[in-house]
Amino acid sequence: MFHLFKSRRSKLAFIGVIFIGFVIRILVAWQPISILLAKNLPDDAYYYFMLAHNAIQHGIVSVDAVNPTNGFHPLWFAFLLPIFGWAHLPGNLQVHLALTLACILDVVSMWVIGQTTVVLTRKESWGVLAIWLYAINPIVILQTTNGLETPLASLTLLLFLWLFIQWLTRSPSVTTTIFVGIAGGFMFLARSDSVFFLGFALLAAVWYWRNQAGLWRSIVAGIVSVLVVIPWFTWSYFAVGGWFQDSGMAVPYAIRQRVAIEYGEGISVVFGEILRQFAFLPGWLRGDASGLPLVFGFFLWLIVLVGLFFRWRTNPVRLEMVVVLPFLGAGLALIVVHLGIRWYPRPWYFMSTAIAFAISFILVMDAYMRSEKAVFYSVSMLSIYLIVSGYIFWQVGYYPWQIYMLETSDWISENIPTGANVASFNSGIYAYYSNRRVVNLDGVVNHKAFQAIQQSNVLEYIHQSEIDYLIDTDNAIQREYAPFMGKGYPEALEEIAILGGKADGPLGLLRVYRINHSFFLPP
Repeated sequence: MFHLFKSRRSKLAFIGVIFIGFVIRILVAWQPISILLAKNLPDDAYYYFMLAHNAIQHGIVSVDAVNPTNGFHPLWFAFLLPIFGWAHLPGNLQVHLALTLACILDVVSMWVIGQTTVVLTRKESWGVLAIWLYAINPIVILQTTNGLETPLASLTLLLFLWLFIQWLTRSPSVTTTIFVGIAGGFMFLARSDSVFFLGFALLAAVWYWRNQAGLWRSIVAGIVSVLVVIPWFTWSYFAVGGWFQDSGMAVPYAIRQRVAIEYGEGISVVFGEILRQFAFLPGWLRGDASGLPLVFGFFLWLIVLVGLFFRWRTNPVRLEMVVVLPFLGAGLALIVVHLGIRWYPRPWYFMSTAIAFAISFILVMDAYMRSEKAVFYSVSMLSIYLIVSGYIFWQVGYYPWQIYMLETSDWISENIPTGANVASFNSGIYAYYSNRRVVNLDGVVNHKAFQAIQQSNVLEYIHQSEIDYLIDTDNAIQREYAPFMGKGYPEALEEIAILGGKADGPLGLLRVYRINHSFFLPP
């Protein structure tokens, strides 16, 4: 399937665009950590870093080297083992190396996007333009270099797509069917909600073939995918006692319980919260679900969807449809699940829509733009929009408050005694930089903490775990998790320092509490 660009002009453009995309990403990846933390490197990424480190150094898949967890995607964890696992005390260099690996993976994704577009349009220039739209998309750049599984999830999805097209058009053999199933399983291991794309793709394959043999091939591919991921589920169950990742359930559980406590548990309350999630303005203004920056991305998608509708109405090319429709179906499923069911969308959840846009926009241009001048002006305007948006995103940053967390890590190193235990609901940065044992409390990477939240006895868990200090923002302690603290709240918390934040800000102040364990002793 892979198409080697034949004309000299296309080859040079192809290499040039990929080089530009790689340089932009590398420049981001090697920015100072203090800048990255404010811009696009979330606390969650440090969970992966600590998991990889402790897996090798201490023989346990755990952020704090004590509490095992299944709150991660195993394929990215495996990729990080050589970087963080063999470093006795990993630091900023390992973070930059991990982000560099992410950049390399995304370069391969660019290549597959270009190849796929050439196969669909039979025009090399369209393949180059598809890569360009993906390469300069600031959403993609910032989420690819966020330290999470994002670039690997995108790449495994695209490699599955490559095999999928090969399977449909050239070799629907048993061997290819098995390889498609294996690729689908690895796509799931890279990011579990890729299961939506897998499901829609296999349904599209059944529609493409429209015969019993095609149905059985899709069923076999699905079974192989399941067999690939069964070891992960089995390990998860024996490691923490649960089949599903705590990272996908812990925070949504807390959100749902807070809503139930405050407003009740009726259907009207649930629908009200769903509407609130869908009406959450910052997410729409950033353009998260569209895979494009700012609210304009949704308008661009509207143009693309209308264009695809009329293109396929006039010329229903089944191969185009069977490639694009799974993206659209999976994109809609991601929105419904993360906004409507989990109530916890994050910007990196929607990278598949960025891939879909790069390919789909080119298909629409191929259908309706006949002159080079029209193409030039359209791509130029879109490029200006993406570049200007990228500048805005970089100036604002996703996590400006995390600079306080980095400074707090230094404070912990200097002021918390060696051997003392610290806890936080957002513990990744502290665990990585403070050189102290820091226990995760929101349950994302700590199954016992998740159980404590479910039992509303977090402070009792803190006491039993011999934790000496609690560090977090007012928003986390006094609002988000106050309903789950249980006995001892707030009497057992002795404030000893304020290390940042703003009292009137959305997160409030960042405070340090000493745990008064005597409160839990019998009188």
